[in-house]
Amino acid sequence: PVSTRLQLHEQALFCYYDAFLTSVEPKTYKEALTQACWIEAMQEALNEFERLEV
Repeated sequence: PVSTRLQLHEQALFCYYDAFLTSVEPKTYKEALTQACWIEAMQEALNEFERLEV
């Protein structure tokens, strides 16, 4: 099948998005524990659970 320019553009955007997530999100819990921003995000999530009494 032949791809149109729009299809190629959309595929490129998905590739950029995947590359962005790969570089931003930690792959493991241990990796997340080495980054202050993720520790803070996890703490905020835990605080929200406590606030909601979940």
